[in-house]
Amino acid sequence: MDNNTKNTLPASSEGSWEIDPFHRHDQRWWNGNNWSDKVRTGNEICIDPAGVMPSGVQSLEFERPVEPIPTGMTPIHHQSRYLPHLLLFGVFLLTTTVILAIASLFS
Repeated sequence: MDNNTKNTLPASSEGSWEIDPFHRHDQRWWNGNNWSDKVRTGNEICIDPAGVMPSGVQSLEFERPVEPIPTGMTPIHHQSRYLPHLLLFGVFLLTTTVILAIASLFS
């Protein structure tokens, strides 16, 4: 727990519900010395261990686009160098099949 968070409220012998400094619930129980595990959201009371204070995001991190991940998989958008040859072969095969079919009908 952060020292700044620990001493934000004055010590009291009774304790009280205060705004959750970890921002996970509406309120968290302050026992007079530190934050407890008891939390309240609306009318529901439950247990949530006090954790690390969330840190803010610095605006400098988002002023420019992020760099690509060099070890990531690349998207499949390249064209095979054999595609034009396969298309020509397919057209040749289809034409030959049609010609042979017509020739067999008239023979």
